[in-house]
Amino acid sequence: AETVLAKVADAVGKTTNGTTGFLGKISSKVAGTSAYELARTIDTIQANIGFDTLQAMRDASPTGGALGQVSEREIALLQSTVASLDIGQSADVLKKNLGEIATHYENWLHTVGYTLAPDGKTIIQITD
Repeated sequence: AETVLAKVADAVGKTTNGTTGFLGKISSKVAGTSAYELARTIDTIQANIGFDTLQAMRDASPTGGALGQVSEREIALLQSTVASLDIGQSADVLKKNLGEIATHYENWLHTVGYTLAPDGKTIIQITD
């Protein structure tokens, strides 16, 4: 959760009209551009969401192995279970979706007895 929340904050900081939308989508293929950096940050967020979702499904299975082989398409769908993170979206939509992912992970932290410290980066255990 800490990694995803840090990457979400990083992605929000990199999300501008110049790094998203049509031009962002095109320049995200060019190494060294701001859009390329944003796209790689989004890749990390999506990978974590996909792995977290797969693990939750395995944990819910009585044998832990009910999933079998998972295709690339299925992984892509799992990565979009919280919100779509396509760099081709407008900056406003991408920021909104990044916010939904942050809220999802913050809610999960609270459920398992943790929260974010006032700095918004450090995860601390909730004490009564």
